[in-house]
Parts: sequence; C-alpha cells; structure tokens
Amino acid sequence: MNLCFDCLDLVLKSQSEGNGDSAFGGFKFLWEGNYFDHEGDTSDHAELTLDSIEVVVNKCANILREKLASSLTDSSTTNVTAKGRAILVYMPNVVQLLVSVLAAARIGAVLTFVNAAVNSRAEDLSKILEMSCAELVITVDGFFMGEELHETKKVLDEAIDLLHANNSNRIHSVLIVRHVGSNPAIPPPSKSYNGRRPHYGLEVPFIDGRDHHWSNLMVEASEQSECEWMDSEDVIFNTIKRIPEGNNDWHFEQYTVSQIALLVRMLARTIRRNRIPSLEFNRKPSCDSQHSSATFENCSKDEVSVVWAVVEMEDLLFLATFFAVPLSRQTLLLSESPPMHPNPSRIFQIVEKHGVNQLLLAEQYIKLLIRNEQFENVWYQESDPTWSITTLQVVYTVSKLRTENDNYVQWLSRCAPTARIIHFSC
Repeated sequence: MNLCFDCLDLVLKSQSEGNGDSAFGGFKFLWEGNYFDHEGDTSDHAELTLDSIEVVVNKCANILREKLASSLTDSSTTNVTAKGRAILVYMPNVVQLLVSVLAAARIGAVLTFVNAAVNSRAEDLSKILEMSCAELVITVDGFFMGEELHETKKVLDEAIDLLHANNSNRIHSVLIVRHVGSNPAIPPPSKSYNGRRPHYGLEVPFIDGRDHHWSNLMVEASEQSECEWMDSEDVIFNTIKRIPEGNNDWHFEQYTVSQIALLVRMLARTIRRNRIPSLEFNRKPSCDSQHSSATFENCSKDEVSVVWAVVEMEDLLFLATFFAVPLSRQTLLLSESPPMHPNPSRIFQIVEKHGVNQLLLAEQYIKLLIRNEQFENVWYQESDPTWSITTLQVVYTVSKLRTENDNYVQWLSRCAPTARIIHFSC
C-alpha cells in the first residue's frame, strides 16, 4: 500500500489507458499567492498538471532518500530505505508543500507538518523537532502572511540550535525553498509592494554541509522514483497541536497508513459524488441542501470540479485533500493568503478567478465570517456584486457538532443560494 502511488501512478495509468474521465487530462493543481492589489488581481499564482506533479514529486522523493541515506554513520549499509525515517516540513501553504507531502508518502517516511504561519517561535519549534525525532527538515526562506514578513529560515536555525544544545546533532539536512527571497542576479525594482514577492534585503542564513537549496537539488534529481510499499499499520503522519490548558505543552498524535487511507477514500468519494454539471441542475427541487442524495448519479462523468479547502493547515483533513482530490479526478486549489486578506472580498475573488465549485469551510472560519459585518456586506451585494460566485456549487461545513452546524447551514444558504450546503463530519 502506498498513498502516493494510489493518487498519482494509478490515476495517470488509468488516464493513459483511456479508463479515466475524458476531462481529467486537464487536471491542474492551482496555487494562489499572498499578494492582492487594489485592482482585484493577484500577481502570484501557479498551476501544474498531474504529469508535472508526478515529475517533481519523484525528484523530491529521490532527494529525500539520498539525504536520509547520507546521514547514516554506517558507511557499509547498502540498499538503505527511508521507510519509517522522520521528516519535518516547516512552511506555509506553498506549492512545495504538496510536493513534499506526496514525496514523503512515496518513500514511506514519517512526516510531521508544522504550519510556519502560526508557529513562529523558535522555542516551540525546537520542542516540536524533539518530539517528532526529525532527521531532515524542508522549509522556505521566508514568506508574507498578509503584509507581515515571516523570516522562516532564521526561526528554524534558532530552533535547531536550541535542540542541539540539549541533544546530539540530529538534524543532518535542511532543504531550503527560495520563496520570498530575491534572485541576487536580478537588481531590485524602483518600487516595492508590501506583501509581494520577491522581498529584497531578506537575509537567509546558510550552513554549509547541512543546508541545501531546493532548486539546485531538483535540477540534478532523477524523474523516476520507486514507491516504498507500506503495511497498513505503518505510521505515515504525525500531527501536533498545543494543549490549551497546558503550559507550553503539545499534543502529539500518530496516524497509520490505513487510517489516512480511509479518510482519503471517504473524502474522495464525497468530492466525486458531489460534482454538478450545471447550475440548472443545482437548482432542481430534488436537491436537498441538507443531504447528499442519489440525484448526483445524473452528473456528467466528464465534469471536473475545482476544490478549495479553507481549513486549518494543522488539521488532518487539510493534508488528506492532497491525496483525495487527485484520487477523485478533480482539481485542487491551495491559497497562501489568509482568507480575509486584505478584506473579506478576497475569498470571493479567489472563487471567481479559479472557478471554485466545491468549498470546504472549517468551523472556525465560518464563525469568523459570521461575526464580520464587512463580510456580510460583501456577500449580500445582490444588485451589483463585485465578485461572481455562480460557479460555487457545493459548500461543506466542516464541524464536529451537527447541532451547531444547523446554524451554519442556515447562514450559508442565505449567503450562497446557488450552492448546496453539506455537513462534513470530521
């Protein structure tokens, strides 16, 4: 069993043999950057076909294997496997996050993801590094969250120094993605914009022998990479969250391949079943906004939805979308920006720009939007709306309590009358 094999290799094989949906050849991974200008356009975005994703994932998998193998002190070891080795990814919602997660799954490594947007204290990160037993870290030089610059690599170096002050040197390799830093060969522009890449003047510390530039390694890496076959009870992901009542304490939980596979299959089935070929179908009386019904069997097999998960990055559901969306033959959208930067209209701008069809909204974001009067004013512009959300066909409310969810359904039904509101329990 290998989750990366299931959502990449098998899907591409099915496509090449003509067994997949005819529209699936257009699958793309879409990424929306942080910057937002006053004209309503973002200057930062990326898109990849599934074939391109496979290439960069294979390259990354080979890099991870090589770096983990080189950290072993026993030079006589042959046929070294990365299965069960610990990798930590410390970055925001960038393209390389998807690549890193899939690559780690491909080689059977145990991955711990730390959201750099909310974990910016070196002391906290050092504790997480210790608990995860990470041997290799993948990070970015820095990033903007709204207009706030996060110097990620500096924080990581401080955390590693704290870790190694009390433990033996365990972090043998750090892979650095140049995300917000400038190319030294290109002179700075005459005018700069806060929150927009690249940021000139960012100092990125680099330690020879331990640190490696992602782009340099990717150029040399092979495009072919074999999967590491996993047992159902092998650990594949670690999640870590701060305990609210604790004094600088963290809750650390491990998940096996079978647990993640079950979540991925359930999510993929839900996404695929809820594809709707047209808004006319969406308005039929038989479409009960509270339940996913059999009427979806009438959907065109060629319909491909753009799926956007606005959930906490620490949530297991967020990582599950990396596997579930391609497995369901749909298009995955990620956004680096906070959903309300620079104002509540940003979420609609992204929906319209990328033609989002299925939106997963976590409970904490729904509460935030309900409380924000400015958001309601933006959403309720019926006469001349700034942004069109007519492509939005399904909104999933991701919450644990169905009683509280009823209030979310009523509110979202008023805000997005063309969309079905479906509760996704997690």
